[in-house]
Amino acid sequence: MNDYTGERNAEQWIKTIKEIATYVGRTYKKYTAKFTEAVRTLDLVDPAVPGAPNPADVAEFEKWKFDIRDHRAKAQEYENFRAGLYTLVLGP
Repeated sequence: MNDYTGERNAEQWIKTIKEIATYVGRTYKKYTAKFTEAVRTLDLVDPAVPGAPNPADVAEFEKWKFDIRDHRAKAQEYENFRAGLYTLVLGP
């Protein structure tokens, strides 16, 4: 394991974060901006679950079903990103 303590520590951190962000930008085709920003800020907020509509409003309910499906797909992409980033940074 390398020890990056000392005066170059901040420089090495910045370089490493830039390289990881570049890798993320090349690798992840969906939500790239969110994922590269998460690398820079070390914060990734999970997508919000769409609120349930009035079940009596059939059109709104059908739209909500699509929104839920999209949310699940996005949440899975976020989970895959976290797992991939963990493996990239800390190894398998």
